[in-house]
Amino acid sequence: ERTPSPRCEGRGRQSPLLWFMAKAAVLWTFGYRFCPSCQQYSNAGWFDEQGTWYCEECQVNCILDLFDENFATAEEEWLLVSGVRLAVRVPILAGSVLATGTRHAVGALLHGARLGLAALRWGTKAAPHEVGTVTQEMFDAPWNVVVDGREGR
Repeated sequence: ERTPSPRCEGRGRQSPLLWFMAKAAVLWTFGYRFCPSCQQYSNAGWFDEQGTWYCEECQVNCILDLFDENFATAEEEWLLVSGVRLAVRVPILAGSVLATGTRHAVGALLHGARLGLAALRWGTKAAPHEVGTVTQEMFDAPWNVVVDGREGR
């Protein structure tokens, strides 16, 4: 087992809290604040009476809710909501599977066509020509010398 050297002790992976604090400091420098209501960073908003900063959308929603006579928090039926979400995902999943299968089928078809064309080309190539060999008798036979009278030849 390897032991770390004394000068590297304490170093290593930084905690996620440190990265979160660095991100918050950079965003704060550029005018962004964290809204505790919607858990988002935004640069449009203001502080309430207690000094808590809320984004513009949450402030407007809060004001609209204050003047609504029949305001009540909506209760979601988790079984119904999750059933609807699952029903929405089924066509998306089916389309994804169909698209992936189609892509693979077309790829296999194109690959097969390329292989077939290559085999066809290879099979229809002409047989190699037989090259005549030069023998001593050819050198001893009379030659016909053609003289080209053009300049530069």
